[in-house]
Amino acid sequence: TQVLQQGNVTIYFIDVGQGDAIFVDTPDKDVLIDGGKSSQGNIVSDFLIDLGVIELDYLIATHSDADHIGGLITVMEKFNLLNYPIHKVLDNGQEKTTKTYQDYNQLAEPIGIIVAERYQVFQLDSQTEMIIISPPNPQLFSDVNENSIVIMIRYKDVSFLLTGDMEENSENELVESGLNIDATILKVGHHGSRTSTSDDFLSNVNPEVAIISVGEGNN
Repeated sequence: TQVLQQGNVTIYFIDVGQGDAIFVDTPDKDVLIDGGKSSQGNIVSDFLIDLGVIELDYLIATHSDADHIGGLITVMEKFNLLNYPIHKVLDNGQEKTTKTYQDYNQLAEPIGIIVAERYQVFQLDSQTEMIIISPPNPQLFSDVNENSIVIMIRYKDVSFLLTGDMEENSENELVESGLNIDATILKVGHHGSRTSTSDDFLSNVNPEVAIISVGEGNN
């Protein structure tokens, strides 16, 4: 696990192989963004428990692909078993017919799902805000990757842009929207795939650090 720390806010990029799992720890609220594949669910949930996390304010599924939501199933099951509350689930509202999605949705619905859309702002503490900057409403693409929830987290003068599996079409739309996407740290879209991180998008983000969450040996 790589740890990036600034003051009282810590963001963990958890090693789940081919997939994403990001934990945001602030003095007031805790956020889990994606959970890797189902096979990685115990790694993610044990990581949180070992950190002393006993509740999650927001559990976020950036989109419905199995390498993002599979591990969230285990997290929800374990937290429920331990009576650790999860207060809200955010996803992009785009359903899938897979068993993984159905299992995820069956656990998420009783918690309460917020459909994320551009301009929503969540105050994580007095100095930290989480802003949904994509997808817009209505969604513009049929592809689940292009409709990934894209999150900007700002703490003082440090910002994190977390992109899910967004690809070049949604990157272009985001650049053309005129939103400020300049960020200190970029979680590179779609595991570093050639379909993401266009030159124009990268020049607008202008990060100091880029993080790619990818499986070993993936070319």
